[in-house]
Amino acid sequence: MSFLKTISWDLKKIGIPEYDDPNPLYNRHFEWFQSEKFYKLQVSMFDIGGTYTHDAIELFWGNIEPENVGKILCQMLDGRTFFSFMLKYSSNGKLIDFQEGRHRIVACRVIGVDVVPVWIFKEKN
Repeated sequence: MSFLKTISWDLKKIGIPEYDDPNPLYNRHFEWFQSEKFYKLQVSMFDIGGTYTHDAIELFWGNIEPENVGKILCQMLDGRTFFSFMLKYSSNGKLIDFQEGRHRIVACRVIGVDVVPVWIFKEKN
C-alpha cells in the first residue's frame, strides 16, 4: 500500500538554492524513482567502490538519526510539502557522493511510499 497521495511533493524544488535555479555547470532532468532504487543509490555512496554492500549499509545506517526520521514521518503524515530528492553525476556518468535526502528516504520506506520524485544533475563536459 502506498501513501503517495498523503505526501505532498514540491516537484520544482529540491531545497538547495544553487540547484533549484538553473545551474550552468549541470544538465538536469526529472524522474520518478522506485523508492527502493533511490535508497540503494544513497547507500552505495557510502561504499568506496560505489556499490551496494554490507559495509555501505552499515555506514549509511550509522549516519541516520532516528529522531530526524521520526520527525519527518510525523510531518509526512500531517501533510507537509517536501522537496524533491536529487542525485548528482559526473560528466562521465559516475554517481557523485552527494548526500541529500537520507532521512526522508528512510521515512518513505517506513510508510511504504513506492515512488519518489528525483531531480538528476549531470556535470556538463
